[in-house]
Amino acid sequence: MRRLKGRALCSRTPGDGLAALQRCGFFDYFPEIRQKLAKYLPTEGYNEGEEEHAMPRVDEETRRERLNRILRLLLRHPLGLREVDIAQRMGLPRRTVNDYLWSAELTGRVYKDGVLWFADPEAMSITLRPVELTPEQAVTLYLAARLLVKLHDKRNEQAETALMKLADAIRSDTDVGREVYQAVEELARRPADSAYSKVFTTVVRGYIYKRKV
Repeated sequence: MRRLKGRALCSRTPGDGLAALQRCGFFDYFPEIRQKLAKYLPTEGYNEGEEEHAMPRVDEETRRERLNRILRLLLRHPLGLREVDIAQRMGLPRRTVNDYLWSAELTGRVYKDGVLWFADPEAMSITLRPVELTPEQAVTLYLAARLLVKLHDKRNEQAETALMKLADAIRSDTDVGREVYQAVEELARRPADSAYSKVFTTVVRGYIYKRKV
């Protein structure tokens, strides 16, 4: 029986197992099930300190982007990755990565064989138009990615996602896609700062929409 957060998912108390499903995002993908089971679901949010393995509170956009990066990482490693390796490459706590993986497993996008996690390409909806680059263009792009990482002394998950998408789309005689992925992993090791992330997002959106910030 699969266990989540130190206890059986199929608990004798209906609310216990359903609360675990709600925390890992299961009902985000199956709203019709959530509607039928609404009376059993907790109506208040949980506090991060209540359970040792609770996923930290993040906004929905951040949660989607993190899961997206995990799926892309697994797609680039068809031989599979251990949970601890995924956590290290993503710069996230292992328990948080476990929650994301379990959420993706519920929807059939990833599966586990032994200690290794794999992505199921047929169940993935990640598509990007390939970008054809000459070797010179590819190296230029790589240098730009390295400069971006060098200039950031704080973690920037938006930049990580953008670089990862770019690496997946690059087609070149050089192995620049792999090099860009290494830049992503280096950026993920920068110290996280929620205030910095909010300022970055606000400034960028102000620039895009021509608004004062």
